[in-house]
Amino acid sequence: MSFLALFHREIALQDFTAEGANANFSTSPNQKCSSWFDVAGYKNANISDGPDLKDKAKDSTPWKVSFDSLRLKNTQLKWDNGDIKTEKLQGSVFIERLDLAALTSASPSINLKASRDNVPFTLIGHLGPLKDIFASLPTRPWAFSVGLNFGPDQKNDHVTIDGTMRDFPRLDKALFTLQGHIDNLQDWQALFPDRHFGDVRNISGKISLKFSEAAQEALPYSTYMKFMGYDLNPVAVALKLGEVNLPDAALKAHDIEFMAEGSSVPLRIEAALELGKSSWQMLANLGDFAQIMSLLHGEDEAQIPLDVQLRERALLSKQTSPNKVSEGVNSQGNFQLHAKGVLGLGTSQISFNGEGKAFKFPQLSLLPEFLNNIVTDTTFHDVALQSDLKLEDLSAKGQLAAASLQNIKFKSRELEGEGEIALSQLSLKQPRYDVHLHFKTIDGNSFLSSSEASKETVEKSHSVRKNMNQAQNKNLFFKNLRYLSKGWDGLLDVKSDHFTLGPLIYDNVAFYALMGGDKITVDPISAQFGDTPLRARFSYNNTSEAPLLHVSTGSFVLPASLLLESFHKPSFIEGNMWLDGHIEAQGESWPSIMSSLKGPVDISLIDGKIKKSFLAPLAGPAAPLLTLGKPTLKLHCALGSMKFLNGIADFNSIVFQTKHYAMQGRGKVDLNENSLDLVINPHLNAIDREVSASMEVTGSWSHPRITALRNKEGYFQLDLGKAGSDNDPCSNAYKKAHTGHEVPALGPQSEPKKGNIKDILKSLDIGGKL
Repeated sequence: MSFLALFHREIALQDFTAEGANANFSTSPNQKCSSWFDVAGYKNANISDGPDLKDKAKDSTPWKVSFDSLRLKNTQLKWDNGDIKTEKLQGSVFIERLDLAALTSASPSINLKASRDNVPFTLIGHLGPLKDIFASLPTRPWAFSVGLNFGPDQKNDHVTIDGTMRDFPRLDKALFTLQGHIDNLQDWQALFPDRHFGDVRNISGKISLKFSEAAQEALPYSTYMKFMGYDLNPVAVALKLGEVNLPDAALKAHDIEFMAEGSSVPLRIEAALELGKSSWQMLANLGDFAQIMSLLHGEDEAQIPLDVQLRERALLSKQTSPNKVSEGVNSQGNFQLHAKGVLGLGTSQISFNGEGKAFKFPQLSLLPEFLNNIVTDTTFHDVALQSDLKLEDLSAKGQLAAASLQNIKFKSRELEGEGEIALSQLSLKQPRYDVHLHFKTIDGNSFLSSSEASKETVEKSHSVRKNMNQAQNKNLFFKNLRYLSKGWDGLLDVKSDHFTLGPLIYDNVAFYALMGGDKITVDPISAQFGDTPLRARFSYNNTSEAPLLHVSTGSFVLPASLLLESFHKPSFIEGNMWLDGHIEAQGESWPSIMSSLKGPVDISLIDGKIKKSFLAPLAGPAAPLLTLGKPTLKLHCALGSMKFLNGIADFNSIVFQTKHYAMQGRGKVDLNENSLDLVINPHLNAIDREVSASMEVTGSWSHPRITALRNKEGYFQLDLGKAGSDNDPCSNAYKKAHTGHEVPALGPQSEPKKGNIKDILKSLDIGGKL
């Protein structure tokens, strides 16, 4: 200790060592006094109340304390800025060892070994003259260079920080350069628990930051620290990020590079992106740092130009070796997307166009799950698209008031059309969308997991039905209805000049849906099938305790196999299924819907095919004959007239008719128990003779039990050799089912040819054609 310094009100220590100490840096909640900065030393500290510390400072000369070297061992360091109005900064660090040497020289050194929350870190380096830190009139820049190592020995992050500044208290003209490697940014959460770090891995490179030259007037130092993030602006960057994972997002980015050699040079970004099963290479050129920071700081009319190119790339297979590359979902199509425009806080305008031999949409979080499944399972071929994206009132935090896709034009082999999509009220609890699309053609088979037009998808029908049953168990259908009715208010207006579904081609299709307020109304669903107009309506109302569904049709036609699969039933029939009626149901699960189903429905199919395996149990004594030969028979008609009540379908008429086989019946099908209670009368007609018997069908849909009915005398009744009937059971039933509606005319039934006994086999496609 120097005694002469006491005469100058200075305590000068050559060496000072403290062990097991506690150091507290705190500020009072009203910011009137502080243990870690000189409140009285700032002329414009904006402290209007409390004792006049400025006047007190004039009346007395403060004592000074100086050290040539300072050592701390096993010391607990705590800080608390006492700021309860804005942001409270507090924490602690355990210092195992701190060596500050040559403090009175021009280049003091620092050697720190400490930990926070049991995570060790070291800080080693040199500083500028300490006397220049609080100089009232700095004459030279104050410089420093330190290296920070963070984490255990086997996993060290290291960052070197070099910097200079003119005025330390005000961070005037401060320039910092950081370079090094960080394994995972989230590891730094232990050092800075008040900050939230994203999942960013393998960071390496160099970045230079400059404190704004328009620095504020002298304020408490803790205030500067809070403004540091706002006033620090990048001036150069050469940074690589190995991987960025966004929380709860399907988008992943890796191999990212940020490059800009100066503050006036546009920022260049390269990255590999993965969205679902698709993988892309991105190259983006943005504005310079001044433009980017103006946008991030939320300055009015801030805008940055952008030019982004996306190209599909091969996707690395996780199931193979790291050096082996598997094909991505778009890798055969070499799809490219180019976006160019201006991004701003007022209005942003971005135009984009893309093309490729094949394209598959990625998963989109805005879409409900069932739409994502339909869209993302579809591959579009020979694709060309373009549109203009408009964003309104974008905030610096990424919040958006409205967005729209205008002048949409999309063309591929699967569909071709144009339109616009608008999203509004995005900052409100109930956002809204308006979709208007007009297609020239839509190939609906491309969106189906099972299509009669594709042998490959037909072969997968069993697995498709399994997946549908799994979806049924999870009640995804009702989950999606709730999502569409509750999450957004919206209008969906879709038209198509031509629409293909299975073997059917519809013209002038219109689909108009209103959604929101816990309601969905689709009216109309209309189309033209040949010369026959089609119309249907669907509604969903979730404003009551249990949701109410209503479906009505006026002579609407669908592929029979698709209709059966939608009810999770095996496809035993092929052809055009005509529907006429209206049904209602209440509930939010398939069991509750089935048990509450009610309303009349007429179904009919003409000139189709039916599987013999389905007809055989219903053929009575002729059943063995239907197990031979080709698997299907040509079907003249299949008709059913029923009325649902509490999930039970009461058939007052059932008709099947092929060239040599006919069946009429009635009875009930319980959808709740999946049980049958039918009475049928099958007829086999060949060589001008008929075999018939009355049968009873019980059991379940998948395992029916067929028994012959007894006559009044108690005997089983079987009619053999009776002359074939000329009555056509289809005609009357068909007219009755569609009374008052336009349907295609029913053609005449082909009359069975007369011949010898061998013809009965040929009539069943056994041994040739009859």
